[in-house]
Amino acid sequence: MTSRILINRTRAKGTAWKIWDTYGFAHPRDIPLIELVRDKRITVRCGGLKGAEARLVRVGDSGIVRVKDSNVYSPRSRFAISHELGHWLIHSDSQGFNCTSEDLRDYKKKPQEAEANIFASHLLMPAEFVCPFVAARDIGMKTALEMADECNVSLTSASIRMMEMSKYECLLVFSRDRQVVWWVSSTDRYGIWLESKQRISRDSIAYHLGETDRGDFSEEEVPFDAWFLHYERSEVPSLTEQSRYLAGAHGTLTLLTLAD
Repeated sequence: MTSRILINRTRAKGTAWKIWDTYGFAHPRDIPLIELVRDKRITVRCGGLKGAEARLVRVGDSGIVRVKDSNVYSPRSRFAISHELGHWLIHSDSQGFNCTSEDLRDYKKKPQEAEANIFASHLLMPAEFVCPFVAARDIGMKTALEMADECNVSLTSASIRMMEMSKYECLLVFSRDRQVVWWVSSTDRYGIWLESKQRISRDSIAYHLGETDRGDFSEEEVPFDAWFLHYERSEVPSLTEQSRYLAGAHGTLTLLTLAD
């Protein structure tokens, strides 16, 4: 049995929906996250973490969440805190979690981390809001940025959620110094992947972006092999790339959209 089968997505989504139903939030921006976790007997502290984005320690019926970011109200902290709240509510048989940035992007591999991410994404970006929001707009980073602003989450979190709710086949890639750092996919349909630490091609938009490029998202169709080195089918999908340099992360976020 694979770890993917063990992921209880229904439980994670249902736990987030129960909070919305219990507290009666009207809009994602209305969620008073710090007050919410305090109501669940969790204290939030910031700083003092090395090698992790967030940590949960359970002591009896109380808990402590520590986040790496020095601002507990930042979009980055909000997702990390929501992730740990998911652990608190769903994985009550565990005494603690030490979650890395990779864990906060995992929706497929580690069951407990995937469930905490599903919970966090549905708490901060519920389907009742995201579905009509995405359906009324073109798939792309502009839409993800608008959703990030509406839900007070990071562009990365909003992009992943947008991909999940979209009918398109997409990959989200973060690169630094013209090298892939991480990537996530909304589909396995094409059987494509990126190599670990893969070098960015000159034929990509991302290759040419740097610290001075902080304006609108660059978007254009690029050669398929600019990103994908391993593809065995005769018919190659078209590939649209949207990239933007993120000054705070010192790297480039890229949305790749495939179409037959």
